[in-house]
Amino acid sequence: MSADATHAINYEKLFASIDRMDVESFLAFITPNGTFRFGSAPPAQGHAAIGEAVGGFFESIAGLQHDVQRIVSDDGVTVIEGEATYTRHD
Repeated sequence: MSADATHAINYEKLFASIDRMDVESFLAFITPNGTFRFGSAPPAQGHAAIGEAVGGFFESIAGLQHDVQRIVSDDGVTVIEGEATYTRHD
């Protein structure tokens, strides 16, 4: 299996965890002391803070779905192109 195929499988699982709004599965992709920033929100550091931030976002919506269209990796950098659909509670 090529490195690109491995990345595709990992990113597929990552986005599946997000689309399930499964905070614990999402945190498995981030190191315990990692930093995560979503949009223009302040960065959150560590699993507790990241889990709180992501969980709060998940609670603010009824659902979401990612459609990954292309993954390009080169020299340790990965760019993912796709669309995200958010479903509001109302």
